[in-house]
Amino acid sequence: MATEQTKKNNNNFLIQGSILAIAGILVRIIGLAYRIPLVRIVGDEGMGYYSVAYEIYAIILLLSSYSLPLSVSKMVSAKLAGDDYLNANRIFKVSLIYATIVGALCFAFLWFTADWFANVFYHLPLCKYALISLAPTVWIMTYLGVMRGFYQGQSTMVPTAVSQILEQIVNALVSVGAAWWLCQMALNAAKGDSVASAWGAAGGTIGTGAGALTALIVLIILYIRGRKEWNENVVRSENAGIKKESYKEISKILFFTVIPVILSTAVYNITNIVDAEIFTSTMVEYFGNNASSVAADWGVFTGKFKTLANIPIAIANSLSSSLIPVMAAAAAAKNKKGVEDGISLALRYTVLISLPASVGLTILGGPIVSLLFGKSDLATTMTLIGSFGVLFYSVSTVTNAVLQGNNYMRIPVINALIALIVHVAVIFVLMRVFNMGIKAIVIGYMLFGLFMCILNSFAITKKISYRADVSITYLKPLLCSIVMGAATIVIRLLLEKLTGSNFIITFGSIIVAVIVYVIMIIITGTITKKELKRFPVIKRFIR
Repeated sequence: MATEQTKKNNNNFLIQGSILAIAGILVRIIGLAYRIPLVRIVGDEGMGYYSVAYEIYAIILLLSSYSLPLSVSKMVSAKLAGDDYLNANRIFKVSLIYATIVGALCFAFLWFTADWFANVFYHLPLCKYALISLAPTVWIMTYLGVMRGFYQGQSTMVPTAVSQILEQIVNALVSVGAAWWLCQMALNAAKGDSVASAWGAAGGTIGTGAGALTALIVLIILYIRGRKEWNENVVRSENAGIKKESYKEISKILFFTVIPVILSTAVYNITNIVDAEIFTSTMVEYFGNNASSVAADWGVFTGKFKTLANIPIAIANSLSSSLIPVMAAAAAAKNKKGVEDGISLALRYTVLISLPASVGLTILGGPIVSLLFGKSDLATTMTLIGSFGVLFYSVSTVTNAVLQGNNYMRIPVINALIALIVHVAVIFVLMRVFNMGIKAIVIGYMLFGLFMCILNSFAITKKISYRADVSITYLKPLLCSIVMGAATIVIRLLLEKLTGSNFIITFGSIIVAVIVYVIMIIITGTITKKELKRFPVIKRFIR
């Protein structure tokens, strides 16, 4: 019976993980699509202001909402595993109160400190417009985080997936439109190119708020439609004699669930803020570069390199989001087999996607950058140096979720702090001693993910007694990726001789890479026919 339940849970994880992963891919594709015109409208300098503002927004958002989907889903799923709708509903109410209070405080903080961050912290005064524009979004996102966690805790990723896609569509349309309009306003008012770029960056951040508001409205509508059935389950639980937990006790549990998640994720975002501060202060004050050129370099890093890298990483985030409820339920039931199978599936599919993506970026980074953003030697160099950051960040994201899902909440925090210390030391030396500029940030970005992978893997082995099957998890995907990489190099060189079209070279190489990789993972048994059938969409095309 336990085995059947384990299989059922794993299949559900794959289905829900697939839904969220597909949504994550679509969201990243839309994000990439609108970033192309956005970069061309506001330029590298504007993307620098946009990205610097976004780093502060991200850390404040983390305090108010980033931890909520994971924390709420973890608490709700643990209750629903025992058919306890009564207390799951009380958790939902407490979470909304938390969102109201914390969201309001974080909104006020960002609104009133935007000028200080822009002038004193970053030495980039013009990024204040983007910071102010992002302040209302913080409050909206707190409610959105609760709603998404509420549905994820019920092991359904469809509402989250739908809301994410709609959020990004609205974000894309409003961001591009508002950026263009505000840029034109600044130019027509003879404010200068730098101010036009800054106003355009603010337009891009307005789109973020519009998208978040749209997603929240969608989830509220879904909740209203399903409220009758949910309330019936709550009444049934109460009639069954389930004891009510006090709001005080639930608030305490929520707090101690949210805080470790905030701390572990905060280090990731603090890393971005620290990187931006070290880079801008070093280049402006230590080396005497002007703020516009510094903002432009940072814009290339975040607007081009990280935009490409974040697409496969988004899939890992999707897997980890669907993994948390499964892990929490299995851990609560003391189902060791279920926990181990969940870890194995998450790691395997993450590596299966992120490893070839890293190899592909190494080989095709230049043509892809040129096709999407126009020729940029700096962005091409970044993809060559930091491409394997995709693998490291993807695996570290999933291993974080594994530890948190098994109630080892402090370990990712400690590991992230260790990785951050090493990261900061490396980039400081590379920048101040070797004057490597933005390239030092790329190297540090990759090393942070690598150290997180290593430390989290040791922790999983020690605390959960899980050891990955090295052959099927890492070695076989590596072999498949090497063969894929070799074939891609050959076809790229051949197409470069036959045609001068970067479009044909890029897409021809990508198509061949995908075909070769799929063939290799089937030939080597990296993924079996039985495993493929567990994905509903793929099952139809097995024949």
